Amino acid sequence: MIVSALTLLSGVIIAINATFAVQDCSAKLRAYSTYSTSVRDLGKSAARSAAAVQLFEALPNTAPVPLAELLKQALVGLKYDTTEQPSQTTIAGWTVRKMEVAFPEAELARIGAFVIQAESQKPPWRLVSCKIRSSTPSGGSGFVSIGLEALEKTR
Repeated sequence: MIVSALTLLSGVIIAINATFAVQDCSAKLRAYSTYSTSVRDLGKSAARSAAAVQLFEALPNTAPVPLAELLKQALVGLKYDTTEQPSQTTIAGWTVRKMEVAFPEAELARIGAFVIQAESQKPPWRLVSCKIRSSTPSGGSGFVSIGLEALEKTR
């Protein structure tokens, strides 16, 4: 009887230890699964970034078309002020150029057409901010301020 009781007690102790060990292993496996998902997502992001770099490396122009030139072509007769923001280095050999363009009074349709033209350049100017204050009840014109940025190869 004593041997049976000791065997039963040993079995219970082993079962309790196994339960705690399984919980610890389960927590470690969940952490590993989360970590592997993060690593996989980082790999996908790195692959997209590498593809984007290859795409920009293949462009014939290493600098965006000067914004002043685009403005003169697309918005003939429209008054505007440009302000160049500080450039920002990204990956080795590439810099982000940033410009702010303010139109004291402009037709919104013309500004939209200009943004489409700027974004169709190679490398493109990309719209990153836009502020509009209507000056008419119909809302077709007013003060417009747009922020644009473009990548420029610096090496």
